[in-house]
Amino acid sequence: MKTNITLSIDARRKRKDGMCPIIFRLSHHRKTITIATGFAVPPEYWNQNNREVKKTYKGVSSVARLNNLLVKKKTELRDGINELEENGQLEGLDITELKFTLTKPTKSISFFDFTRQLILEMEEANRFGNAKAYRCAL
Repeated sequence: MKTNITLSIDARRKRKDGMCPIIFRLSHHRKTITIATGFAVPPEYWNQNNREVKKTYKGVSSVARLNNLLVKKKTELRDGINELEENGQLEGLDITELKFTLTKPTKSISFFDFTRQLILEMEEANRFGNAKAYRCAL
């Protein structure tokens, strides 16, 4: 089975302000599901052939940066798919499980580890008073 991911806009979900969300379409076992990117553009500023935002769009400070962020996210999703395929886990997943696996946070940190990290950063910045207060609270 071929698993594919493409960048697109969801014209069916047009907002009141005329913007359409930019999404990833994930296809797996002949089923399709969407993954939101958090970005939206008017449909006239979407280049369907190149699957990117047109350079004439003025809604963001840098269109090139937006397009690079979208390509980076697509590469991360593709890497996740390739890793699952190499481990032999891809075929056993249905489309919703695959979406969850690809979009879940990769690393969680406990409160205690986070606080210890803050203490170290404060000591490196010579903020010993705050570091001591955090250490006492910990």
